[in-house]
Amino acid sequence: MTTKRKMKLPVWALILDVLGALMLAAGIILLNGGAGLLDVGSTEVRGPAIALIVIGALLMMPLIAVIVLKARSPR
Repeated sequence: MTTKRKMKLPVWALILDVLGALMLAAGIILLNGGAGLLDVGSTEVRGPAIALIVIGALLMMPLIAVIVLKARSPR
């Protein structure tokens, strides 16, 4: 019989993941015209939108790394 162990994730990684997801969503919304929230041309917003997307994706990486490391660790 095998017993399943629950994986405990660190709170800091979850917070970074949520913050990264919000920044990623804000960048995608901004890149797609701001959903009517902004009244500027698309060329003026493209740089900051791409920066938000990249930073958001980078902030989400630590949780992925924690999950992979915990999954590969010997039990």
